[in-house]
Amino acid sequence: MKKRSLSLALVLGLGLGVFSSPLAAQSVYKSGRYSRSFGNRYLGGSIYASSSISWYRRGSYERSSAHFYVSGYGRLLARSFSVGRVGVSGYSTDRNGSVSGSGRLYVNLAGKTVYSKSFPTSKSWYLRPVTYKVFPRDPSYRFSVGPVPIRVSGNAGAGAKAGVSVRLLPYKAYVGLSGVGQAWGWGRASARADIWVASLGLSFEGRFADQVLSAGASAGSGGVRGRVTYSIRAISLKLYLKARILWKKWSKTIASYRSRNYTKVLWSR
Repeated sequence: MKKRSLSLALVLGLGLGVFSSPLAAQSVYKSGRYSRSFGNRYLGGSIYASSSISWYRRGSYERSSAHFYVSGYGRLLARSFSVGRVGVSGYSTDRNGSVSGSGRLYVNLAGKTVYSKSFPTSKSWYLRPVTYKVFPRDPSYRFSVGPVPIRVSGNAGAGAKAGVSVRLLPYKAYVGLSGVGQAWGWGRASARADIWVASLGLSFEGRFADQVLSAGASAGSGGVRGRVTYSIRAISLKLYLKARILWKKWSKTIASYRSRNYTKVLWSR
């Protein structure tokens, strides 16, 4: 009797396992992120990068999604401003054989939305290098040191470029993201003394929060695969000495500096 009860329980258990296994959820998820602050209140900023990809299935429902995102904030002469944000994402779902999805590219520079569009099918974008100023005109300030007038001016802004593709398949829940996106901040300042027919000054040019995100990844058919790499150069600077006498001008680089380029694999599978 005990053997028959044990056999019956075993058969029922196996039967329930067989019939319930198609309803069990399956999922794969990979992600990575990086953040950092650098410099000081006069020249510096912070950066943030993130990436994630996932695949999920339960019964007749399946979903694949991926996103990549970088952002940066700058500080110049004790003023803070948004350098830029670049994001690309895509998703695809399959409900009982009905497949739908969308891809999106978003670019914001110096607080201005440069590009923001979504598409229901595969799409490739190429954004040529663009730059924006925080101030439409360079702010300036004039004062005198004894009889010598001094003029100080400067500006800051952001730039970006991208070449990315989102691939969606019409017959299954699949999404593929690939390409390269880059965003950076810039700043410049100068101080000039004018003496009759001549002038002498110092000029500074800097580029900071220079970020590059490169990716080749896909989700679907039971899993995720690919690799996402992020690199950042915090600051690069140049200092110029400029002079003018009548109609003749001279310019010489007297100092330059570039911080180390840092590269990190956000995730790989």
